[in-house]
Amino acid sequence: MAQLMLGRLYHFGLGVQRDLEKARHWYGKAMAQGSIYAFIFVSFLERQDGRWFKGVGLRIRSIFLAAAVYSKDKADIRLRRS
Repeated sequence: MAQLMLGRLYHFGLGVQRDLEKARHWYGKAMAQGSIYAFIFVSFLERQDGRWFKGVGLRIRSIFLAAAVYSKDKADIRLRRS
């Protein structure tokens, strides 16, 4: 979570000088830990840089990751109820 927040600070220049390379660095660390939001923010950066297909690919990966997390959470809830 901290990596995602650092990425957002650099991405939007909140309290720090805006630096998209540092934002990518911190988003990358958050993505490595499975942050769905990091995938979404990096997809925005990629599309802004003209790498539209890479941005869309990251957005699709975030959807699959979210679905997997949702399915796991539902399975955990079902196990607790039994």
